[in-house]
Amino acid sequence: MTVSAEDQQSILALMEHIRTHLREHEGMDRLAALAQMSKTKLKYTFKAMTNETVADFRSRVRLERACALLEATELS
Repeated sequence: MTVSAEDQQSILALMEHIRTHLREHEGMDRLAALAQMSKTKLKYTFKAMTNETVADFRSRVRLERACALLEATELS
């Protein structure tokens, strides 16, 4: 699947939104609206660009953030 430049920008903006709103569990309806795409188009476009689903991306970013926080925590 070829992803247009406009869709790439939408997905990159959505990825940043997800990174900055990790505590919120926004559904696919909301994320699709933010990306200005249908849910189906969002699922296919996101997967084509990132090789992972939106849910997998969100989980991975959360785990990475948790690991970073654990590494930054000084244990006594």
